[in-house]
Amino acid sequence: MQLKTIRERLTRKSAALINLVTMIFQALYKAQKLARDHFLEDFECCCAGANDFVQMSEQLEDIVQDIRVECTLSVQAQEFIDNEAGTLLGLYTSDAVYAAQMTSFFIFKDIYDDEGITPIFFTDEWLDELQDNELAGQIVRTMEDYASDITVYLDDVMIQKALEALAKKCISFYTEQILKRATAHNSGRNSFFADNKRALQRMEGDMGVLKEFFTTAAEDDYPRLQPVINHEFDFFETVHMIMSVAGE
Repeated sequence: MQLKTIRERLTRKSAALINLVTMIFQALYKAQKLARDHFLEDFECCCAGANDFVQMSEQLEDIVQDIRVECTLSVQAQEFIDNEAGTLLGLYTSDAVYAAQMTSFFIFKDIYDDEGITPIFFTDEWLDELQDNELAGQIVRTMEDYASDITVYLDDVMIQKALEALAKKCISFYTEQILKRATAHNSGRNSFFADNKRALQRMEGDMGVLKEFFTTAAEDDYPRLQPVINHEFDFFETVHMIMSVAGE
């Protein structure tokens, strides 16, 4: 509406047009910086926010194209407007990615809050009774439920960004649980686990279950996800190797 008003009241060659257009872009930039996080209150809002920010970037590109067509601008003026629009476009694009990645936070919030998962990791029950990596399986089922929503709600270009963040969050969560147990263990002589070899095997099994979920997604629909999966799970394999050396 603001741009329409400007075009109606100013000539195609008006120098004021350039200043007013860039002022609008700058105002939108400030508004986006202030407002973004207010939109990201839960999983659904993050999906909606990511889509909205993508659409805002697309509309911005259309607006800049309209200005090029409808207004008679010098090369210098066009470069000036393009630079201001580029800054705003970069913000919309990065915020769309951020919103898509924030879905992983709310997915794992449910996992953190699940009393049947987090408190049991690396306890005697995990070591002695859950021989089929049931906790990792529960995490996968939760991620599968949300992943099906992601593929429905999110714009296609943002789905992979959401899955990349989910893989990172998955490894972060699992490593955090180990660190919490390690912090609670205050003996310098005795191992935390009754059977180190079995504990390390159980961790390896958990990682296999979790990695399979992401590998399947990469093979089926998102091949560019595989390098991210390898990088994130390589980190935990290094942690596991160090623990294996210490476990001897």
